Amino acid sequence: MSTQKPKGNPQLPGLLLYLRPSGSLRVKDGTLLLTRGQQRFRIPLEAVQTLRTNDDGGALEIVLTSGGTTPGTVYRCESRNLTGLAAFADAVNDALPTRGPDSFRKEGDALVEVVRPPDRGSTVGEWLLPILLATLALTVVVGGAALIYVAGPLGQAGAVLWVLGFIPLFTLLSVGKEIHRLWVRWRLRNRGITITDAQQDGVEQRYSFTDLTGKRRTVPLDYQVGKYKHVPKTMTVIYDPNRSDRAATVLPPWRLLLKAAAVVLLGPPLVITVGYVYPYQLIAALFL
Repeated sequence: MSTQKPKGNPQLPGLLLYLRPSGSLRVKDGTLLLTRGQQRFRIPLEAVQTLRTNDDGGALEIVLTSGGTTPGTVYRCESRNLTGLAAFADAVNDALPTRGPDSFRKEGDALVEVVRPPDRGSTVGEWLLPILLATLALTVVVGGAALIYVAGPLGQAGAVLWVLGFIPLFTLLSVGKEIHRLWVRWRLRNRGITITDAQQDGVEQRYSFTDLTGKRRTVPLDYQVGKYKHVPKTMTVIYDPNRSDRAATVLPPWRLLLKAAAVVLLGPPLVITVGYVYPYQLIAALFL
């Protein structure tokens, strides 16, 4: 059995990488600290097999060691700082222990600790933008309702519809996203390649797989099953080899039927409702 020794950079410097949509990945005292929301994963270097970036450079994957034949757990981190992602991966990989072909490998999952990150308190940047957005939204809602009340075709009733119109508006946006997902699935029917053993990716409802070119891809589960309850460990996925943004899990036909039925039943009424509440009432109040 070969011994493990550090590579040429045993003293890993302190590094910090901000992730999207929120969170961070940093090196502290030779340990990776991955923060997502109110969870922090403390990942020692001996639990890390490698760090790799995807072909587009927009994501960093932390691959944990595996003591068996199955691949190790993968934590996916996305960031707009493409240069920082590559530099972070190179620095950590240089500091990983040297492992020979006969080296004993522990299960990386057993070495990872989940801790609550310290409360940093609020900063000006964290609360200023929400306040500005809330002020803008309040201005649009109150100002628009007042205008519709005074000059709109329905008067008081129109003002009430203006205030409550965000409910069908957000529902329509959700329907639009579902239409796009169904369209992608339809396109994949005749040009997709099926992978039968995509593995659950970390703690998220996502699955990772390697396509025929060796590129690592991830795809969301694409249906709600509660907060990480009864999530299958493996899924069958289908992807377009010519489009990296087109991939989907293979769902039972009854789930797809429910999705399509919801789009057909909710789509037209929502379009008519939102179109009347906002564009028509506003045009009528200003110009008619």
